[in-house]
Amino acid sequence: MQGSGVLTDRHDCPTLSFQATKPDLIMSPRLNDPRYASISRPSGDALALLRQVQRDCAAPIVAEIGVGIGATTAELARLMDNRGELHLFDYVNTLDSLMGELAEAGCRIAVPHPNGRKIFESYNWTLALLLRKMRAAGGNGLFDLAYLDGAHTWQHDAPAALALARLLKPGGILLLDDFGWTLANSPTLNPERQPATAANYSEAQIAMPHIALICEVFLDHDEELERLPLPLPLPAGKGLPLRRAYRRRMNWAWD
Repeated sequence: MQGSGVLTDRHDCPTLSFQATKPDLIMSPRLNDPRYASISRPSGDALALLRQVQRDCAAPIVAEIGVGIGATTAELARLMDNRGELHLFDYVNTLDSLMGELAEAGCRIAVPHPNGRKIFESYNWTLALLLRKMRAAGGNGLFDLAYLDGAHTWQHDAPAALALARLLKPGGILLLDDFGWTLANSPTLNPERQPATAANYSEAQIAMPHIALICEVFLDHDEELERLPLPLPLPAGKGLPLRRAYRRRMNWAWD
């Protein structure tokens, strides 16, 4: 079952004390499958930021771009407790499975935004069309919280991040995952495991963290955004942070 699809302005959100009534939302058995261990744990930062948002808005509009096997999705849905809307962006077959699992678990607020698997199909195209639709309607932001955990590569996530920054409501938060991820250290896409990586990317592109570059050249210099400290601090000596977050300034109106 899908949400209404109606995206509200932040000031229309009711404020009330939040208490989840679905503490045991049951989801895919893949979450307990050891083959999916690396993606079976929800993002603690995404959940902590949602709790922050819920202090001011009990029915937030949330977007998750790249849902994996639904680990973070399940916890976002549980915390939202059928208040607000949870917009999901991923491959059509991935969302078909996840939407069924969410509906079976009683979630009524999920809104799917699927894309196909052609080489140049991507959630960034879906986001661009959503941004165009918002602007045509005279909107000033759609999402209270957007969590980008997609391909982690420049060609997908640079356009996605730029669109998401403009899709935030005033005060809305953008969280980008895998800040220090590289093709070189990917267990599935490193050149030794996946020869196509070496054929399609330069050595510099394989070695460099793409999300960090997107943040450095675009988001860090965006006057409409401010860096937001992550709720969960990085343990000492762990190098690059796992994620980075930004908030849209409250008094800014997009051109």
